[in-house]
Amino acid sequence: RIQHFLLGYEDLEICPRHRTCFLNLCRSSKWAYLPLRTADDESILVRCTLPIATPMRRACQNRGIGVRVVERGGLPIWLHRYRMRAGLLLGGLASIFLLYS
Repeated sequence: RIQHFLLGYEDLEICPRHRTCFLNLCRSSKWAYLPLRTADDESILVRCTLPIATPMRRACQNRGIGVRVVERGGLPIWLHRYRMRAGLLLGGLASIFLLYS
């Protein structure tokens, strides 16, 4: 999804005994997530955007729901990784400018 790329995303693993509590929490808080799959040990993996993931993890921690971050990605994560390398951005922009001129 383009939304997950632009806003960033986190894949969260919910432990098996807290699946129902997690789904009830998401429904009552009206948080959107994308169900990915069920893992081998019956835990579920969900994907949500970064603006939703932080309060979601905080609420899960307050309720004692076991949540683990499996993967993070998207444009904000990529830009944060290369924040100290402004030369790459300037070089890319200069090459695009030279190609079009």
